[in-house]
Amino acid sequence: MAIPGPGPKGLLFYGLTAPRHELSLIEEVSKKLQRHRGELLAELEPFSFSDLTDYYAKEMGADLIKKFLLFRRPIDLENTADLKKDSNEQERLYLSGTDKTRRINIDPGVLTLFNFCLLTAKGFSHRIYLGEGIYIEVTLRAIKGKLRPLEWTYPDYKTKNSINFLEFGRQQLKQIIVSQKSVK
Repeated sequence: MAIPGPGPKGLLFYGLTAPRHELSLIEEVSKKLQRHRGELLAELEPFSFSDLTDYYAKEMGADLIKKFLLFRRPIDLENTADLKKDSNEQERLYLSGTDKTRRINIDPGVLTLFNFCLLTAKGFSHRIYLGEGIYIEVTLRAIKGKLRPLEWTYPDYKTKNSINFLEFGRQQLKQIIVSQKSVK
């Protein structure tokens, strides 16, 4: 019989997507997240989201960019649904015009030693319901020490740069966990 123990630690992740002409908004939201969530471990500079997919084109336009943020301080995986509820509230602060167009998409996630998960408010067969309208999906999983995409992984998380960025984060998390264990 397995005895429940403490949950794994993970690194908090955000993917920020906005029209290219809103690059300053991505930077504003990035700074705001750092004030609330702490110091960055790493960031992946903006890249063309629209070259990979037209997923948000109808809603946000055709020339979209994306930036990744990975935070230094490990978090407990308890209550991760709150991260998505908070990101939805933050997105609402930046709606524009009378039609309330979304100017930025803020996707939270968690990177652990064994996977990378995104939080969403959209249910689907491969997503687990956490409560209060929030789901989590395994977007990448570690197999033989490397993060690998799944059949549903979004194109922006399948790129070599994206995977290398998250692999760097996993290596840093491993070092952090080892150093915390040696302190105890």
